[in-house]
Amino acid sequence: MENNYKRKSVDELTFTDDGMFQEVLRDPKISAEFVERLLHIKVHHVEYPELEKEIAPYYSSKGIRLDVYLKDVDKVIDVEMIW
Repeated sequence: MENNYKRKSVDELTFTDDGMFQEVLRDPKISAEFVERLLHIKVHHVEYPELEKEIAPYYSSKGIRLDVYLKDVDKVIDVEMIW
């Protein structure tokens, strides 16, 4: 099987590249500020950022993978990169 994946240099990476997106949002302070600016809400504190959180399905349904899953004091926030 041939791999057609072209490796990018660091200078070519953008926020929407999977690795860069995850690396930037791994930091709780950056994650909170990103969500606050994007949704115009106050995030008091991020209990834990989880990258590519998987939710296991029931036997009759498909599973899902969340790009970034943040838990604030009173809310859960899922950040998805949509192409």
